[in-house]
Amino acid sequence: MVGRLLGGRYRVIDKIGEGGMAVVYKAQCTLLNRIVAVKVLKAQYGSDSDFVERFRREAQSAASLSHPNVVNVYDVGTDNGSHYIVMEYVRGRTLKDIVKRGAPLRIRDAIAYSCQILLALDHAHSNSIVHRDIKPHNIIVTDEGDIKVTDFGIARATNAGSLTEAGVIMGTVAYFSPEQAKGKDIGPQSDIYSLGIVMYEMLTGRVPFRGDSAISVALQHIQDEPRLPSRINPAIPRTLERVVLKAIAKDPRDRYVTALAMLEDLRSIEPPDESLERMVRGARDVRAAESDEPMDTEQEARTIDLGLEGQVDRSVRQALAERRSAVEASPAIEGAAPAAAVRSDKPSKTQAGKGSLRRAVLFIFAMLGFLAIGFAAAYALRSFFEIPEVSAPDLVAKHRSEAERLASALGLKIEILNREYNDRIEVDHVLAQSPAPGTLLKRGNSIKLTISNGIKLTSVPNVLGMTRRDAEVALNEKGLSIEAYEYEYNDSVPRGRVIAQEPESSRTVAYNSGVRLLFSSGPRPESVVVPSVIGLTAEYATQLLEESGLEVTHEYEINRVYPDGTVSSQKPEPGEEVQPGMAVVLTIAKAVGAAGGTRESAVPAAYQKVTYTVAGPEGANDGEPAIAQLIEIRVKDFYGTTIPYTRWHKPGDVVVQPILVHGDWTIQVCQDGVVVLEQKGTVN
Repeated sequence: MVGRLLGGRYRVIDKIGEGGMAVVYKAQCTLLNRIVAVKVLKAQYGSDSDFVERFRREAQSAASLSHPNVVNVYDVGTDNGSHYIVMEYVRGRTLKDIVKRGAPLRIRDAIAYSCQILLALDHAHSNSIVHRDIKPHNIIVTDEGDIKVTDFGIARATNAGSLTEAGVIMGTVAYFSPEQAKGKDIGPQSDIYSLGIVMYEMLTGRVPFRGDSAISVALQHIQDEPRLPSRINPAIPRTLERVVLKAIAKDPRDRYVTALAMLEDLRSIEPPDESLERMVRGARDVRAAESDEPMDTEQEARTIDLGLEGQVDRSVRQALAERRSAVEASPAIEGAAPAAAVRSDKPSKTQAGKGSLRRAVLFIFAMLGFLAIGFAAAYALRSFFEIPEVSAPDLVAKHRSEAERLASALGLKIEILNREYNDRIEVDHVLAQSPAPGTLLKRGNSIKLTISNGIKLTSVPNVLGMTRRDAEVALNEKGLSIEAYEYEYNDSVPRGRVIAQEPESSRTVAYNSGVRLLFSSGPRPESVVVPSVIGLTAEYATQLLEESGLEVTHEYEINRVYPDGTVSSQKPEPGEEVQPGMAVVLTIAKAVGAAGGTRESAVPAAYQKVTYTVAGPEGANDGEPAIAQLIEIRVKDFYGTTIPYTRWHKPGDVVVQPILVHGDWTIQVCQDGVVVLEQKGTVN
């Protein structure tokens, strides 16, 4: 696959990942000269309609979403039986890699990642899309620390059916919800449950339910209650633990109703002092280093609980007792015989004295260490409650530097939670804050801010020479669309290709704005058919002739038949073929009588309204550029056959034209020389 050109556009550079049903490659888009990620369905699944449908659904689900925390999908296609999706290339690591190497994560990092995931889920749920496979493997953390949710391979619209397909439960067993385990219909609360499991793993380093088989884990999701995260990591705030437990409630009705509701609770949580997390992590590392066996996390939770709820003394006493029992039960010297054998051999007083002294020293050091931790925790708690409170200032719409100054003056800190585009708040100004203005905070606490990136901008690509479909793709990849399009003759640009664009390429414009395009109708015809303008007003007749590429001159004569100011005759005659730019002489009727006397008419006359919607050319395929069609209106009445209207129109245009007729009349509308509409009547 490396080196292959997919779809005549994407040059495969290297393999960067592989999943159960697809392989992901790094590739270069030769049209836009940028690096992309191409997800290719494995060959063994290409003939399986279920897998192809699931692959197609991934492209549709992700392509319908446009959000900073969702991996963008640019294109989808098939090349020689290889089904592929072209996506945004993201530089970073999966959250699973980060958890494996650094769990438990810092509390503030876990909250920040979760908030961004919730923003992505809220966007998906707002578009009626449920991801259905939220797990650390499908969450990418960029080099800048931003979150990108990917892999909508089993995503489905909320009204599209149940989670099971042909009796197969879809999803990853360690992270899916009880309703997924039961094979029932799911909704946004299932994604919230999966995110709760991901948060549990970020905060503790493990998933709450593990087993020897997928069935046993699924049953635990349905039946068992998870172990409290704070029993594994005592640094987890109780407020954060309540959010996690609410997210992973067994009954969907007990979970958060929306991702925004969960996001609001997360944003209100104040992360603990980092020194507390370091103390917990340090105590864990010390105990792990003292033992040859992996540390039991439940034991760890008991021995390093710092008494955040008033249990310092009890924890210290329990830890000292456990430490004393462990020391007394173990040999004092490496390689010594078991305790029972020592007693039976009656060792010398010197050996016994040395062993007792060593145990005493170890006991004293252990006691001093745990007492120090207890006193430190007690002192920290006392100092915390003695910190004065201040009222949170209103920072919304203020510049970031001004917000820092106002917060610092009150002894508060600011924390940038995330950045969002906004067309109302200027760049680097505060878009939102948590907690709200007026909330009482202790000095030293932080106010979390969402900073505006200002209006989201994008650059206009060069689409000159492209077909309409290629131009749409290139513009959509930049977040733009075709606002309007027109056609004109051009001798150098093939028909259906872009001649000009507005704004021009490389201009910076607002995201989601439109671009006006001018397409070629091909070379101008060598001759022009002179339209009939007899009976039309002089002004309108002149306009029609000039639009046909002809020049116009006027003559005037008194006429008893045609109304004052209308064309009574023309040269060349209607229907003649002439060179573009030739002059047409119009004779304009003047009223009878020196002082505006009465006009006379030998034949009754009246205006008939002609309405016609221009159809597309026969044999045209969907997606092809719209080609202009020649529309003519032919009239046969008392004065013979004339062509009062001839113009080029795009398919879909509505032609509304008043036609002056005399006596018995027949009106025909012709499209490219074919009669498509006919009307008859008599003027009495």
